[in-house]
Amino acid sequence: MAPNERATVNDSTARFGSPLLERVGVRPTGGTYLFGEPILTNKFTQEIRSSNQGSVAEWLAVVFYTHERTKLTQSIDRTGNAPNVTVFSGSSISSYAEKGAFADLTYHATEKFDGQGGIRYAAKGQYYRVLSVVDTPVQGVFGPGEDHLFTSKEDAIIWLLTPTYLYTHDLMPHLRGASGYRADGPNSNTPGVAPSFRSDTVMNYEAGIMGKLLAKASVF
Repeated sequence: MAPNERATVNDSTARFGSPLLERVGVRPTGGTYLFGEPILTNKFTQEIRSSNQGSVAEWLAVVFYTHERTKLTQSIDRTGNAPNVTVFSGSSISSYAEKGAFADLTYHATEKFDGQGGIRYAAKGQYYRVLSVVDTPVQGVFGPGEDHLFTSKEDAIIWLLTPTYLYTHDLMPHLRGASGYRADGPNSNTPGVAPSFRSDTVMNYEAGIMGKLLAKASVF
């Protein structure tokens, strides 16, 4: 897929000029501060499906892969009467990749009893890097430069099982069991630092009756 790029450059002298020039010991005398913020995103996604609809069984099988990379660059450049210099430059680079497969099967055991089952497997990897370079005289404004890497790598399996029984055309008891999963996010690689983001899981069980009353005018 072709990259998606967006770039902006703004005159931010009113916002950055006075405090920055005061930090370096120069009063504002016409210098211009340009704030640039280009963003570049590349994304690729591919999915392959196969399915079958029969009188006894219906199934669907899917494999997929996706990869996305985004880079945000920020810079503040001083131009004009003051000496030209990049007083701040920084970038945030993130990458996300996921691959997996899932399948669903519905089996019509009899005219009244159906069973549906599904399973999904996915593995994902993610990283996020923050890198900045700050001119020494203005570190009091932006702080010192930094270079931090945050990563995450996980895989998970979730499932679904739903048997249903058509007691009559207006009454159908059913059961449902399913698991769920929410992925974590990038965490610091610093030894001794607890993860900021953790994955979590959930189990869900249901039992109920669906039906129609009053000549199908009411549904429950």
